[in-house]
Amino acid sequence: MGIYKWYLAHQLTWSYLFDVYIGLFKVVPLWPVYMGYSVGIFVDLKDNTATIQLIPLSVLSVGMAFSIYVSVLYRRLYIRIPVYIVIFVTVQAIVCVPLAFNLPQQSDLNAVMTTKYPVLKPIFESHPSIFGYDATDEILIFGLILIIPIMIAFIVTLFGLKSTPIIGLVAISILGTHAFIDFCALTYFIRSYREYIKEIIRKVQKRLGLKVSTVDVLPLGPNTISDIPSFYH
Repeated sequence: MGIYKWYLAHQLTWSYLFDVYIGLFKVVPLWPVYMGYSVGIFVDLKDNTATIQLIPLSVLSVGMAFSIYVSVLYRRLYIRIPVYIVIFVTVQAIVCVPLAFNLPQQSDLNAVMTTKYPVLKPIFESHPSIFGYDATDEILIFGLILIIPIMIAFIVTLFGLKSTPIIGLVAISILGTHAFIDFCALTYFIRSYREYIKEIIRKVQKRLGLKVSTVDVLPLGPNTISDIPSFYH
């Protein structure tokens, strides 16, 4: 097998580390909400430190996916090991750095989720290691536009289908729409973001000499999230 055996060993190592982490983690998912809690090594974590469990999980998930991709790519394209290392570090940074700076605050998650689903109150009280995200439309968009196309592209590449270039191009096209659709979702559902964008549009209109109509909007409180655009109020 030559050098390819080391690619397989690399792939199996990441898979093993991922399985060991999940085994020690012992996460109990709370489907259909995007939350869970640990009954393993993280069972005693409390407050916002509980969300740290997501970082190793993300690192191992990216490593496992990258190892599979490298094993498939090796048969078609030879790249030196240092290049693989640079690509791996870059991908890890792209995934983990935004996650590290946008970890969910457990206090906010507790307030939002127990208001929507009162049945979760005893779970938050009994399991301090609970973590997760609010089940918003943005999560669904993330899955439809990022995860599913990537999975399809990996599968067709793995089986070596003749239509792989076409399917890959379609997947990349769908991935390219994520930023715009994410922007639209943020603008529609988050009032403070929406008002900021509207203010920028008004400034541009003024600079262009266009007539700008102003509307007085009464503040609704510290909450910045609204399911209905402000022009409905």
